[in-house]
This record gives sequence, C-alpha cells and structure tokens, in this order.
Amino acid sequence: MSEVLIAHNLTHELTMTSEQPLRRGNHTKRVPLWIFTCINTLRPGTLQRAGRVIRPQGLLTLSMSANEPFKNRINGISNKLDAVA
Repeated sequence: MSEVLIAHNLTHELTMTSEQPLRRGNHTKRVPLWIFTCINTLRPGTLQRAGRVIRPQGLLTLSMSANEPFKNRINGISNKLDAVA
C-alpha cells in the first residue's frame, strides 16, 4: 500500500515540477492549478519508450528515435528539475 502512495505522490510532484500551472481567475468556482494525468497515460508516454544505451567516445548516452515533441518534454523536465535542485 505504501508503494502505491509513494508512486502517486511522485507522479503528482513530477507533474507539478515539470509543467506550468494553469492561469485561473479569482472567483468562487476556481479551477485547479494543475491537471494531473493518469499514471496509465504518463507511463507509456514518458517512461516506457524504446531506447538503447550506447557508449560513443566512452560516454554513456541514451539513444532514442527522433521525436521532437518528446525531446522537448524531456528537456523541459530536466531543465526544471535542475532549477529546483
């Protein structure tokens, strides 16, 4: 049970760290700041990607197919995590 709770919290934290909050008005029926994706949507779109670890010039590198939207998403997550750390 505790592993599920930790996975849930980490998924939400990753979403909150990597994405911009939505703009919302200041009224009684306010929308949430973030729209959280289901883990079943996040996992195949981000974590379960085909890739290969290669070693060009002795440096380990993850090689994946050319997919510009995915590359931008991963770079954005990495940059925001670096800024938080």
